[in-house]
Amino acid sequence: MTSGQDEKRLPRGARWTLIVLGSLATAFLAFVGAVAAVFVVDWIRAEVKAVSIEGFWVPLLLWILFGGVVAAAVVLFAMSLFRTQWRHASWGWLFGFRLLSRKAREDLEAKGYQVREAALVRERASVRKPAWSVEPTSFGPDWFWLRNYGYGATEVKIEPVDTRFFVPSKPAYWGTEQVGDDSPGASQGKQFQGRLTRRGRDEGVSFRVTWLDANGDQQEEVIQMDKRPSLTRPQWLIDRPKQGKPGDYALFNLSSSIAKAVRIDCPSALCIPTSQVEWDALDGPAAELFTARLTDQGKLMGVPFQIFWTDAYLVDEVSEFQMAPPKYFV
Repeated sequence: MTSGQDEKRLPRGARWTLIVLGSLATAFLAFVGAVAAVFVVDWIRAEVKAVSIEGFWVPLLLWILFGGVVAAAVVLFAMSLFRTQWRHASWGWLFGFRLLSRKAREDLEAKGYQVREAALVRERASVRKPAWSVEPTSFGPDWFWLRNYGYGATEVKIEPVDTRFFVPSKPAYWGTEQVGDDSPGASQGKQFQGRLTRRGRDEGVSFRVTWLDANGDQQEEVIQMDKRPSLTRPQWLIDRPKQGKPGDYALFNLSSSIAKAVRIDCPSALCIPTSQVEWDALDGPAAELFTARLTDQGKLMGVPFQIFWTDAYLVDEVSEFQMAPPKYFV
């Protein structure tokens, strides 16, 4: 769009403001030209005298010079009042600006933003992207792989969306180190450590991965780790051993299951343990002995035990077992 077309789009008041400014600028140029002509009179006299021009020709040359400057200024002034092209050609270049209405200025800004945004979208779409996946490792139930099956990235960080599903042991962040191999069909993984909760084990976990792409732009993606395969739960039983002294009891795990960090507890008003009631593991089927003294109330009502353990996915579990009244333990 030309500057003349821009001017025609202006409100009437703004257009007249532009004309007045142009007129003042033209008058200023005419004034400068007239002053300059006066100051160069002596120089002209000296020049014409040097070439032996005298008499009638001296004032004629002065009037030609002075009159030419004044005439040019008057012509420019008159034409700039009525011709937009003359106005911009004569004085618009001196100012280097255009008077625009608020709406025209907002339209130009919006168009510029749209052009730049479209360029950014094309630029970002052209960047090759990673392909993230979270997988278990063979190093233990609290170690996991963040694998990238796509193109490399830096400033990579992974964290759970909700810590009710996964509790990280420490921040998983790899700084300027590239994660991923740009070779076709290649992949690269980084290990991170954390503990699944019961909900994470049973429902899966959403992780948020952030990174910098090849353009240095921050990117983010939420990926899902599927729920873990179901485990066989321990089947607990507390009973008197077949051969034992009074106060001897046994904790049985009757199923083929994994139970680590096993501990039992009971209300002190009903039962007071008198031996160790914690074991590093009780993988079933198996049993561990312990001793305890029942109070009179415990002998009358029986004892509700709580059994705590950690499963193969390092998820903390708890179960309850009601031991029968002591009339069964003669």
